[in-house]
Amino acid sequence: MSHGRCFADEMAGAWRRYYQHWRDMTLDRIDAELIELVPALARLVPPATVIEKHVYSPFFERQLLNLLREHRVDGMVITGTETDVCVLATVLGAIDFGYWVVLAIDALCSSSDATRRCGRSTVSDLPSKSKPPTPRPFWQTGR
Repeated sequence: MSHGRCFADEMAGAWRRYYQHWRDMTLDRIDAELIELVPALARLVPPATVIEKHVYSPFFERQLLNLLREHRVDGMVITGTETDVCVLATVLGAIDFGYWVVLAIDALCSSSDATRRCGRSTVSDLPSKSKPPTPRPFWQTGR
């Protein structure tokens, strides 16, 4: 899989300072093997789509939002790392755009138990739509 560019000096606002500090973790410097999908997930691409993000919320760069709208998705299961940062930003973005959210709490992790617990308690109290969507993977809808 090819990965998009992410140069520290090209990032906007506070992200520039963040990426300059963590420069060795940017896509232009990190060992590509460290960010590849595990084989069990890589076999699903395609038909599944991988969307890379460069900031906390995947809704900011709009590729995810456009894909969800194109396939008329109305809900999502969210997993991830750094529960109190990226996962929280993703959940908030999904709710802001009106999506029904399932948080897979056994598929969350953080760099510390304290931030994982804090993030889990925060996101579990957030509002979401009350009626779950009908499960239908977009690659099986024929749209």
